[in-house]
Amino acid sequence: MILVGVVLASLFILAVMRWWADGALEASDAILLTVVFGGLIFGLFASREFWQVVLAFVPLAAGAAYLIYNHTQIGTRSFLKRRCQEYMQVIQFDPRNLGSREYLAETLYNLGELDRAIDEMQVAVNMGAGLECRYRLDKWVKERRLRNTLSPVCKWCFTENTPRAKTCSRCG
Repeated sequence: MILVGVVLASLFILAVMRWWADGALEASDAILLTVVFGGLIFGLFASREFWQVVLAFVPLAAGAAYLIYNHTQIGTRSFLKRRCQEYMQVIQFDPRNLGSREYLAETLYNLGELDRAIDEMQVAVNMGAGLECRYRLDKWVKERRLRNTLSPVCKWCFTENTPRAKTCSRCG
């Protein structure tokens, strides 16, 4: 069990360093995680009884799970932000590039920036983008309206109802 813990901690120290080198982690996060995993390695080597091994192994496993979860979230966001920058550079070079505007709008939507995504998709639709872009734009506008409304909205037909309504005024 000690050998497994040491191998896991070493792998995660290497993963932290690689993610830091790729820019997915800040330097302070990388240093903190390296110290934590290194401390757990020393804890595993210093343990003499089973409960001490468990005491060092459980935080190692929890830290590893958190690191993997955090990396997938941070890695996806940083990837999408890089893609946004690339699309914006293409648009600066050629403002009439419909494909870049569509992809920028989709990437902004995936980042959670609904208002900017709607603005970019509106520009693409005004420039002559196809029906799929218009459908996406209408869906996003409806989503923004639902986000900004204070009235309850039916989850089946998306109709706004009066604040105290128990059933939908359209579909019941």
